[in-house]
Amino acid sequence: MTEPVRGIVAGIDGSRSAVEAACWAAREARYRGAELTLLHTTFVPDPAPYVPVKLPRSYPDALREQGAEWLADAEQAVRELDPGLVVHVVQREGVVLNGLIAATTTAQLVVVGSRGLGGVGGFVLGSVARALIARGQGPVAIVRGEAPDGAPVAVGVSGEAESDPAIGFAFEAASQRRVPLLAVRASGEQLPPRLDQWTTKYPDVEVRPIAVKGKHAKEIAKAAKDAQLVVVGVRGGASTAQALARTSSCPVAVIR
Repeated sequence: MTEPVRGIVAGIDGSRSAVEAACWAAREARYRGAELTLLHTTFVPDPAPYVPVKLPRSYPDALREQGAEWLADAEQAVRELDPGLVVHVVQREGVVLNGLIAATTTAQLVVVGSRGLGGVGGFVLGSVARALIARGQGPVAIVRGEAPDGAPVAVGVSGEAESDPAIGFAFEAASQRRVPLLAVRASGEQLPPRLDQWTTKYPDVEVRPIAVKGKHAKEIAKAAKDAQLVVVGVRGGASTAQALARTSSCPVAVIR
């Protein structure tokens, strides 16, 4: 039986984006007083259905060794960043996406890079990141751009109860970082009264309301252009969260 992963989990795939995500996850683990797990799932397919030639018997071992090297590189980067952090290195076999989705059921937060191995720059969002936003069962963070220390945290707010998990996550993140919280709402809307419960729980967090035209992801991203983290709920659907993860200039946390 596979042992469930807990704390903060970073998905590792050998890409530079994944190493950046691991380093961001390490800082998040430090903020939360949590342990960090670096997770790589090695997909070892039956070669017959995929290729017309017979692969050497060493092929599966080569894939496993490559995965171990990717994990070692990520671990080295994390330990250089925070030598005192408790870091677990986990390598499994199976379908990559399935392993990460399973991790979302037990971890505090699952973190991945915005682009996988072979990804390109610009506003391309990797297939694993897209699928995690749509199918993950718990909080997911997509790491892209910069996360400058001292910059505020931003969150999209509405008067609906479904936004509460995202608002709570954002308040906690702002409190841990000791930075203001940008409460982004549609123009003409007032900050919902339900926000009071969070300002009472986190009196140290300064809330700065920001009004945008509509609730489109581009408008939210524009309002949060100077933030170090953008938090968005996904209970109403994944499309806005996916668009925000594509256009944001900083990491995006998607909360259920």
